[in-house]
Amino acid sequence: MKEFIAEFNKEAAMNLLKDIISIPTVNGRDSVNPLSEYLRDYFEAAGITSQIQEIDETHSNVIAFIKGVNESKTVIWNGHMDTVAYGDLASWESDPKVPVIKDGRMYGRGTSDMKSGLAAMVFALTEINKNNFRPKHNIQFIATCDEETGGAGAKAIISEKKMSESDMLLIGEPTGLLLGIAQKGCLWTKISVRGKTGHGAYPKEGINAIEAAFFIANGVKEYVNTYKHAILGEATAQITKCEGGIQANMTPDECALTMDIRLVPELNYKDITNVIFNLMREWNTNRKNMLNANSDDETEEAHVYIDFINNKRAIEISTEAQLAKSVIDALHNTETPIDYTGISYFTDAGVLVEDKPKMQVLLFGPGEAALAHKPNEYVEIDKYLRAIEVFIEAAL
Repeated sequence: MKEFIAEFNKEAAMNLLKDIISIPTVNGRDSVNPLSEYLRDYFEAAGITSQIQEIDETHSNVIAFIKGVNESKTVIWNGHMDTVAYGDLASWESDPKVPVIKDGRMYGRGTSDMKSGLAAMVFALTEINKNNFRPKHNIQFIATCDEETGGAGAKAIISEKKMSESDMLLIGEPTGLLLGIAQKGCLWTKISVRGKTGHGAYPKEGINAIEAAFFIANGVKEYVNTYKHAILGEATAQITKCEGGIQANMTPDECALTMDIRLVPELNYKDITNVIFNLMREWNTNRKNMLNANSDDETEEAHVYIDFINNKRAIEISTEAQLAKSVIDALHNTETPIDYTGISYFTDAGVLVEDKPKMQVLLFGPGEAALAHKPNEYVEIDKYLRAIEVFIEAAL
């Protein structure tokens, strides 16, 4: 078996990656369907049953399944097919939609994020099947669309109940062959404050919704920044959008702030909700004290309303968990250095495990997160080929 793992057809592996890079799947511009069809046909040619889950005219997922020696347990393997836009073409040294090999790297949009991880998973599974091996457990492979924006692919998997029962999810996102054992959650929070308008010359007669909203936002940021994680670093919060005000000489009666909050595992949306309401009460109390008022009349207070536009929890896996140990053993057996990393960006894991708090999630792939979304994106060929070895070893 060791000979099979070490001596797989590297030329065929490179051709697969080239083909996948050569099919443009820019989110919001290209249809992902040609790549879905390519992957389905690739699986079928290797004797693996697969299907396309159609979502709309330009969006689809690919689902494949391999039975394991132990058919009582299934591991989910996942990767996304879409990429971000090319950006300023003048900043690229080559055509981003054409794979170019230079100095041991393959350049092109999606090489790191995350078509190299996707290709490595697909090639590992097809090599296993073509050589008449069976993985230790069942493996369901899910290639999703629209990960870069709304997550329509992952949402369709969940809503149509296409994902097998499982407590383990392996995602080929770019980690540079490090073990991604923790992932920040992502909370996009719209904080709307309703106050009372008044003449700009008499601010005490109005209730300034903008001032109240900024008081809340600053308090949320201070609170969030107190949370730190050994791998992920500190939780963060920032204002990313602001709307409010009527004109220069009127007290604003409405304000809406949007905050981008990145969560660590100890922090969740319920904590943020409580903090926002407490800060609103504190601001109203401070205002009444300033006015020397004791009125309990609700019309004399500002009110806050919360809308979570995006709510993906933070995720963490123990290095002693079964999924982590299988990949750690695979790294050891392929003589690949073992180290750990945290993920600040969000992935389809936030959707796929939203209602599965006990599911083990591990991120591992050959790409580099630092190269994602940038000009001259590339993947190191040695890391891509090594990722295939690790995936085969972990499966078997």
